[in-house]
Amino acid sequence: MSEMVNSTIPIDILDDISSRFIINIPADERDDVIRLMFQIELGHWFYIDFHCALRNDLPKLNLRAFCVTLFNHVPFLKKHAKDLDKVMDKWKSYKLNVPTYGAIILDESLEYVLMVQGFWAKSSWGFPKGKVNKEEDPVVCAVREVREETGFDCSSLVDENEYIELKIRDTLQRLYIVHGVNKDTNFQPQTRHEIRSIEWFAIKDLPSHKGERNANQFFMTMPFLKHLRRWVSNYKETRASKRFFDNRDIKIVSPKCSGKPGIEQQYPNITICRRNDKQNLSTVAKHKQNGAVHDHSYSKYNNSGTKFWAKSWENVRFDWRKIWKEVMSET
Repeated sequence: MSEMVNSTIPIDILDDISSRFIINIPADERDDVIRLMFQIELGHWFYIDFHCALRNDLPKLNLRAFCVTLFNHVPFLKKHAKDLDKVMDKWKSYKLNVPTYGAIILDESLEYVLMVQGFWAKSSWGFPKGKVNKEEDPVVCAVREVREETGFDCSSLVDENEYIELKIRDTLQRLYIVHGVNKDTNFQPQTRHEIRSIEWFAIKDLPSHKGERNANQFFMTMPFLKHLRRWVSNYKETRASKRFFDNRDIKIVSPKCSGKPGIEQQYPNITICRRNDKQNLSTVAKHKQNGAVHDHSYSKYNNSGTKFWAKSWENVRFDWRKIWKEVMSET
């Protein structure tokens, strides 16, 4: 039977957690116990979600009890053990006021996502991210963290309105979705002793539940995976719809609706007019500035199809097959 510390967690499990999250932190950062608390919290999360899930005999300790055990196990943490309550109070106060920002970087096919692995041994894979500086803009923080951890400047690709935001262990985490990055990009960490490896992973192969294969290596990314997969699916669907209508000859040119009776009632946010008719093109040019198009010449549709356009295209989803079927049935 494994030797126990305080009759709670076996030594081999404490060694595993210490090597994953604590021991290999650079020596000049070990004295910053507040910074260490974030790593210890990750260790506690890992202990509960993986070790306890595999062994029913292990105690499911709260964070404080876990810290008592770990502080007495790791040599350079022992000096802080007597002040543990003060350390935790300061850390909780700091944690609640300092959110984390970063990015989920996708390749051009939206099939692969970039991840970084911490410098310490057995570290799990995660998205490039970090704590925001005082009065720093969230997007600026995300761009800075991506540059520091990967060497890649994503400032020209990041969209401040495109992100996944979750509250994990009382900490706000926002990851901006940055897509269209070439897989052949040369990534190189800009900080020492922080990032060991940078690799692309197929999104379809990543675990999203702790019971899946290799879940312990991706436990920090799992909360985001289902949201990321949904975003990718929605984006691909929108992009496919846009490609379909880009090859057609009828154009939705305004968020306001005017036109054939019946269409505007069912689809009040769109306007339909013919694109391949010179008279209608002049109508579009004349009335587009007013935010509406008035065109009732629906009797001359040909077989060349339709084209849809809207200023808010990327943010709007609708059943384009139903719209196309409805339009053609009315003609």
